[in-house]
Amino acid sequence: MKVDLTDRYLRNLKAPDAGRLEVSDIKRRGLRFRLSASGKAVWMYEKRIKGGPKRKHTLGTWPALSLADARST
Repeated sequence: MKVDLTDRYLRNLKAPDAGRLEVSDIKRRGLRFRLSASGKAVWMYEKRIKGGPKRKHTLGTWPALSLADARST
């Protein structure tokens, strides 16, 4: 799901009952917010190397790493 992520949106997001929820940011290509059933929230960055598979990198946990910081990374 692609969303214009805001601090308010992230604070109001509910953890799923099972598994995890992943939301893509429309302002920063490749930036994803992942929320697990346990309540752990993580910033991920996904990129594709030419001709290769997609790679996901963990940037940090939210709220320790803010939305603004995650977008600028």
